Amino acid sequence: MAKIKTRKSGNRLKGYDYSLANYYYITTCTENSREWFGKIYNNEMILNCYGEICQEKLFGLPKYHNAIEIDTFKIMPNHVHVIIIINKNDALL
Repeated sequence: MAKIKTRKSGNRLKGYDYSLANYYYITTCTENSREWFGKIYNNEMILNCYGEICQEKLFGLPKYHNAIEIDTFKIMPNHVHVIIIINKNDALL
């Protein structure tokens, strides 16, 4: 199994509880900036099969986590931007 690497950004607010109900902007990148999700052609992102799987999983997240909604997202060749809404604090426990 691949080891998941994490990078905690210096942009985090010290002492803030990120499980609180709110909107959260998340960016996740592929390892070594490898273009796993597709290509940009004529200024339009064309998803490949991996990009389509990523999109499907993002749409499906609220089915498995009833406290969240996906506000919007953008899949790029080597990263994904997502705005997640956490609605209920108690549902995450």
